[in-house]
Amino acid sequence: TDPAHAAARLPASVQIGATVSSARFWHGHRPTAWAREWVKFWTKGNGTLHTAAMEDTGSLCALRHLSECGLADFNRILLLRSVSNFSSPPPGVDAVTSLTGGEGEASYPGFRPALENGHQTASRVLAHWCEKGRL
Repeated sequence: TDPAHAAARLPASVQIGATVSSARFWHGHRPTAWAREWVKFWTKGNGTLHTAAMEDTGSLCALRHLSECGLADFNRILLLRSVSNFSSPPPGVDAVTSLTGGEGEASYPGFRPALENGHQTASRVLAHWCEKGRL
């Protein structure tokens, strides 16, 4: 049990932290170390890397274009990260093996709990917005 990955064994929780999004997919110890340093730089040492969100870049670009066309409201976007996998492999596993070592859900055992937790959290947010007449 590696102390650096102790958080991975904790029960599910809602946390607030920094997310790094990029135009390129990355995975491994070195890119994750880069992301941690990037967060430190941009937050003047006050932020901590919690998640990576490479796919959010594309989603947000599409939503911005839809907003510019009057088909979406860019000011009403909720990004909910429900963590299902890690940006670095476990100790002793290289990045390539980590990405190709399994098939589908078996590769990411946190996938199903992440979907369930995301649904529970988003449902509460949407219910609150509906109560306040914001939807």
